[in-house]
This record gives sequence, structure tokens and C-alpha cells, in this order.
Amino acid sequence: MFSRIEKILFELEIQLNYPIVMKFFRKTFITRWIGDNNIIREDFKHLGKKFSSTRLLIVLTTFSRPDSCLRVITSVHNIITYKNMNPKEVVFLVLNDKSQADYQAVKIQCREIFGEQLIWLDSSQHHGKKYFWCMHQIAFLVAREIMPAMCLYLQDDIDFSEDLLVKLDQLWMLTAQDNKRRVIHLFSDHNDNYDNNGRWINFKREIHPSGLLRKTQWFDLQAFYCDLKFLELLSFWVIPVPEKRWKNDSTLSSGVGRQFTCRSFNKANIYQCSPSLIMHGYEKSVMNIEARALRPFDNR
Repeated sequence: MFSRIEKILFELEIQLNYPIVMKFFRKTFITRWIGDNNIIREDFKHLGKKFSSTRLLIVLTTFSRPDSCLRVITSVHNIITYKNMNPKEVVFLVLNDKSQADYQAVKIQCREIFGEQLIWLDSSQHHGKKYFWCMHQIAFLVAREIMPAMCLYLQDDIDFSEDLLVKLDQLWMLTAQDNKRRVIHLFSDHNDNYDNNGRWINFKREIHPSGLLRKTQWFDLQAFYCDLKFLELLSFWVIPVPEKRWKNDSTLSSGVGRQFTCRSFNKANIYQCSPSLIMHGYEKSVMNIEARALRPFDNR
């Protein structure tokens, strides 16, 4: 899959949760993105002052789905309103991977809804599955400056109810006695029965006394909720995934969920909602078509 040396270095970085080779240049990453309202400069350091009151950072990744993206944007506004949060305490980051789709109308409507609390970034190049780790890295760079207490990560092909944030707060409180609790994975479906002993790691899941959660120690990227300490655990850094990962198997995923899971194993506790708090399967896959044909992640 990788060359022997690449594989050894990559896996060692994951196990150590520490960079062995030199990290990327921050400025190079940032200049790949185009922002409106002068949001992009040589770095994001000005964001810390601009959004100093942030309690929650909501991150939405989107690609070639403007209609679906707008639906999720509307749902995000609804969950903030339902919870009666102070709009100044929420920052909404939209990461639009480059495609042929026209997002201009969506961006305008999103700006009308969220005003100055919106950070909309358009990628100047397509990332796709092989560079999906870059999408999460740019989100980490924003988060490092804003330093929100909590983060909610969403993708553009999910659906959820207006009480999502209220339910998440309740689940977070249910696990408050667990000092190592860092992440709640919002998605679950019948396929999880195949992962009773863990995905990417070896851990037999444990049902929480409430019956609403299970400790799995792994999570994927459809939607998840985490605290700032989780981002600090990862040093706001994503290990670059080598392109050769897909040389012999094009159905492999982006590798980001696996990486986050393995790097936090034995360092953090991860829970999964059961039943699921999000619905997935309404949209056809545009990033991992081959894998979704084998395992659809459809819990409608």
C-alpha cells in the first residue's frame, strides 16, 4: 500500500501522536482557501480577537451539493435557535471543497442567516477523498485561534432534528463523571453490530447505564461532538495521509476517522449515540462511491 518506510513513519506518528517528519507550512495551507469579508490573511490569528466569546464552533464540510448544503445550514440555524443560544457565542465555519457546482446563492443566504458569525471558505483546489485530511486541518487551524469550548462537526449529506444541541448537552452531562470523555459520535446504524469489538482498534463496546450511549473508543466523520481538549490532544494537527494509501484498494476511506481514533486510543474515551442523532443515506456518495456501494451507512 505504502512504501515500507512511509508506512512505518505514518503508523509511528499515529501511535506516538507526534510528528516525526516536519509539519506542513501553515501559510501554504491557508492560501489554498478563499474567504469573503477579508477573513483570509496570511494566518488566522485575527480570528481569536474577532470571535473571543465563542463557546461553540460548528464545522460543515460540503462538496458539489449546494441544495443539500443549504438544507443543513437551515437546520444549523434551527438548532441554535431552539437551544436559545446567544448568536455571538456560536461561530459557523463552512468549508466548500472546489467543484463545478454553483454555491453563490447558498453563500448569500448563509451570510444573511449568520452574519458576521459565519466563516465561509472556498477551496481553490479540489481535495476529495485523498486530501480530505486537509479539510480537517484547516478547521483545526481556525479552532486553534478561536479556542471554542465545544465543536460540532457535520457533513452536507445528513439530517437532524431541531433539538440536536439540547440532546447533545444532555448526553454530555450523562458522561460528566468520565474525565477522559472527549468525543460523542452522533451516527449509528445496524452495520455497527459488525464492529462490536471496535473499528480500527480492539475494544469491546460498553453500554452506558442510560442506554442512550455506548463507549466504543472509535468514531467516524459523518457527525461528531467534541471538546477543546480533544483538539489539544491532537495538537490541532492532522497527519498527512500518503496518496499511496489507495494504490491497491480504491474503496478505502479518507483515513481521517481511523487516524483520529487510533491517535486518541487509550488517551481519551469516545461514545456513540444509540439511537442515532443524525440520519444519513438521503444523498448519493460523491467522495467514496465504491465503499458506499458495499456499506451504505444508511440509517433512514
